Amino acid sequence: MNEGVGVNGVVDPAWEGVRDAFACGAYDVCISNPPYFTAMEGALSPHAHLAAARGDTGSTLDDVCRAAARALRWGGRFYLCYPPRRIEYLHACLAKYGFHVKAMRFVHQRPGAAAQLVLCEARTGGGEGCEISAPFWVEGADGGKSDEYRACFP
Repeated sequence: MNEGVGVNGVVDPAWEGVRDAFACGAYDVCISNPPYFTAMEGALSPHAHLAAARGDTGSTLDDVCRAAARALRWGGRFYLCYPPRRIEYLHACLAKYGFHVKAMRFVHQRPGAAAQLVLCEARTGGGEGCEISAPFWVEGADGGKSDEYRACFP
């Protein structure tokens, strides 16, 4: 992650990572696109910044959840996206740090296709109860971008 951050010019590449970067309980919302895969899953990109973006070579989902839990105030919201096939691991990591999943929405390429991504809202101290929203279709039945997709990404 450090290399990816440096490559994108966000902060100095010597930054020590997400683990301890934020003030405790100072934020209402955290948003993350965490690493999707373990370093042992499949081939990683030979480019370090690309490998870190998709694999947990720099930080893990556990690291990201821990940092969000530390940064968020009680009742704070944590938004993230993750592959549906790893949803059990996602829920376990969130629960480990006191998050409760409050809303989920599955993203599908087109009607009839399996979900590629799940968008998730979790809250600290949120209690039980989760709303599952209607699927987000990237493409409509005609193969073109869906109306909702075009509204989000004009």
